[in-house]
Amino acid sequence: MLSHHEISTLLLVQRAPQTFDAYGADLLNLQKQELVEVERLRNGHTTAHLTRRGQEVLRRLEHLHAQRPTELDRSVA
Repeated sequence: MLSHHEISTLLLVQRAPQTFDAYGADLLNLQKQELVEVERLRNGHTTAHLTRRGQEVLRRLEHLHAQRPTELDRSVA
């Protein structure tokens, strides 16, 4: 199970792969779970990208979020 910090890190990697601390604990945990790959570039910078598995996790979370009733739906019921 992913923590909310790890989910946030997945979203950051998806949207801005070069704006994170490559040695953060959340990122390391995501690497261990094979959700993210980190690459050191020739210029010394580090970048990350989602693996297929990481992409699938975010796709499923998005689907679950879309299935949730909204506040408007609840107020009508």
